[in-house]
Amino acid sequence: MGPSDAPLVLLVIFPIFFVGMWLAITTFLGKASGWQKLEEIYADMKLDPLRRRFRMQSASLGGAFGMPVNYNSCLTIEACSSGLRFRLWRIFGLFRRPFMVPWRDIAVDEKKIFIFRMARLRFARWEGGQVTMRVGRWNRIAAEAPQGGLSLTS
Repeated sequence: MGPSDAPLVLLVIFPIFFVGMWLAITTFLGKASGWQKLEEIYADMKLDPLRRRFRMQSASLGGAFGMPVNYNSCLTIEACSSGLRFRLWRIFGLFRRPFMVPWRDIAVDEKKIFIFRMARLRFARWEGGQVTMRVGRWNRIAAEAPQGGLSLTS
């Protein structure tokens, strides 16, 4: 193996290394954010009728390590008749499955982060975890709840 073989070796090793690191990092973030736990607690109910789909949404999930993980413009949140379904773009979570939280398990309150009004969602069966998003975004999603009452006042 001579010096001219070095670029060829890099062309083979780099993609393998990159994919391995990408999978390791996205797996770690899925565990750190609590997504993996949410998959276990709130299994997806695929047959639930869809009311409205919100694509390219941003939210912060905080769970396992007390450090929130920001999912910026890579979430799809679907308002269904019985709850909210959260999906993550495959490239950011190859092994992450969607999960569905029943409306009755969602409690929401407002918190301020700097000058921004944020909606903090807590789920009844997910102790210590929360989902945070801008109030305006949450109010558009909450408007699809069948029983209402989940919107935050403007």
